Amino acid sequence: MRIDVNTNPAYTVVVEQGVLDQAGERIAEKLREGAKVLIVSDSNVCPLYGKRLETSLKVTGVKPYKFLFYAGETAKVLPTVYK
Repeated sequence: MRIDVNTNPAYTVVVEQGVLDQAGERIAEKLREGAKVLIVSDSNVCPLYGKRLETSLKVTGVKPYKFLFYAGETAKVLPTVYK
């Protein structure tokens, strides 16, 4: 399933079985030479899916960086973004 999000700029969310393991390939084809990738996740989601995403990116030659923040409403503040 594809969900088009009509913002500026617009983007598409892809929901399908196995898409996480294809993420590296899909992301790599959109990157410019030398571009960097930052995985932003919280302390609940990252342990579940972070390693698979990281591996998927590394297989395509993309070196991902990670920013992990604590889960919960208290982390949804500007100081978290500034980090």
